[in-house]
Amino acid sequence: MKKLIVLCVVSLLTISSSFATKNPELVQEIERKVIVDLSGVELDEYNTDYVLVDFKIIDDEIKIVEINGTSAELKEIIIKELCEIEVDSEYNSKYTYRYKFTFELR
Repeated sequence: MKKLIVLCVVSLLTISSSFATKNPELVQEIERKVIVDLSGVELDEYNTDYVLVDFKIIDDEIKIVEINGTSAELKEIIIKELCEIEVDSEYNSKYTYRYKFTFELR
């Protein structure tokens, strides 16, 4: 059952994050590299949980500018995942990207 929830959430991450930024290459790269383990997280049964992240890419690393969300635990997971990513492509370091990760039980 937990694997089903994780698979559903990963597919939801793909859907919701693709609309959050207008750079498809960056969306694909983040989708490949962000692996969220929700086995220990209790999601809201009635509402969609989310994490909204504003970040810059400086020296191939993601630098979080601002992060908001419905759960401190989800924010910590996303911060950890994004800070571990080394970005492969060149992106404008002056531009702030916005990404929204959504999580819901099905």
